[in-house]
Amino acid sequence: MIKLLSAGTQVELSQEAATDLTTPPIIEWDDISCALTGISTETTEREQIETTSLCEVYSKTYIDGLKDQDTASSDAFFNPKSVEGKSLSDAAASNDTYALRVTFVDGSTWESLARV
Repeated sequence: MIKLLSAGTQVELSQEAATDLTTPPIIEWDDISCALTGISTETTEREQIETTSLCEVYSKTYIDGLKDQDTASSDAFFNPKSVEGKSLSDAAASNDTYALRVTFVDGSTWESLARV
């Protein structure tokens, strides 16, 4: 099922750097919903790698390669002195990885590790 971002979707960034989404549980979040103007995602397909040898006479042969990591990006417009601005600026300056949590209007959530 595809989830759509719409008014009422909440986007939060962990206050501390994170390396794992399961342990320890992240309790402190900053709501950055009002700073974001959009989020987009990009998924990739497995690349086909040609394995045809020079002695092959009938057809080309391929194997599926590894899948690249999917990416998500966001656009933001915010006052650097706002709560959201400070959270995003501090995260970007630290160059650490943070947890990102999206809560959709139906109550379901999606979490990922992110660099700001």
